Amino acid sequence: MSTPSLTRCGWRGGPMAGGCTRRSWRVWVAAAWLAWPAGPGVAAGAVRQAMGLHVASGVASLSALRFPPGSRVEPLADRMWLSGAPVQVVVFDAPVNAPELIRQLSRQQPALGDLQVLPGQAILSGQVGDAWWVAQMESPEAGRCVGSISAIHAQPLPASVPPAWLPANARLRLDFTVLEGGMKVSEHIWQHPLPPARLALLLQQGLLRDGWRRVESEPAGAGRQSWRRQGAQLQWLLVPLDAGSGLWVRRWTP
Repeated sequence: MSTPSLTRCGWRGGPMAGGCTRRSWRVWVAAAWLAWPAGPGVAAGAVRQAMGLHVASGVASLSALRFPPGSRVEPLADRMWLSGAPVQVVVFDAPVNAPELIRQLSRQQPALGDLQVLPGQAILSGQVGDAWWVAQMESPEAGRCVGSISAIHAQPLPASVPPAWLPANARLRLDFTVLEGGMKVSEHIWQHPLPPARLALLLQQGLLRDGWRRVESEPAGAGRQSWRRQGAQLQWLLVPLDAGSGLWVRRWTP
């Protein structure tokens, strides 16, 4: 398994120091969740509960976790969803090495018992109640640990309904939404069998039929298009794939 690196995210001074934008940090967290096999872990936890096996107690929410003195900790957004499931994420910069932080987190929540050590980072995970917790961290220097800890709630979710303007046969690869300051921002990545030139024409036709109007604000050759409908805004970008196209869409809704 391979997960994104905090350093490759562009983060040098920690999330609160401005070295990595909140948007790029959110995208990193979403990508890491997609790369992490949370499903089997959640299922394993459900089996343990069904069999009446002991489930460790401890703090029940991320906000109840206590980090070492001098740590900087903050939530990544007011609310977040990944593939429709609610996600809580806090990012941290702690003045201890990763092994010490792992010990402190495990003492507060013994369910965090699954540890994977990868090149340059450590991942600590476990089921807490109906949520799957994942702490991802690395030590950019001695006596310092930076990373995030996330909780996603395992629950049955209805199938995502594609937008009316999207051509048929698109496959959803990423569905990530945040709510902050009263604005909901969603990012979706779709895969489509049509090549970019053909798909772009169908996208434009579909958006116009659905009441969207193009905003001519992107620099020439950028490949990105901006659209508006009432108070909502939308941007999309196509990239060629070996078979078809990749479509990235970001939407802002008040």
